[in-house]
Amino acid sequence: MYTFLVKNNMRDDLLYFLNKNKIEASAHFDPPLHQQNYLKKYYKTKLKNTDILSSQIITLPIYPSLKNSEVNYITKIIKKWYSYNYEKK
Repeated sequence: MYTFLVKNNMRDDLLYFLNKNKIEASAHFDPPLHQQNYLKKYYKTKLKNTDILSSQIITLPIYPSLKNSEVNYITKIIKKWYSYNYEKK
């Protein structure tokens, strides 16, 4: 997996934008493992950092046959989203 963080609760917006542009990005680890039903009973303490990270992580597509042109397209779309959301404000 290739993951990265998106600040300021913008993850869902970026995920929507990527998927709309035919990039199969996803939000892995949400909910985090300690909050999933089959493991919840084993965790009595709060995992604050894990909770924060799980709400900010995006997983990008990565696989052996991914072409350079596809990587360039993913990069272009992320830059487009970034410029729209941060540079024009």
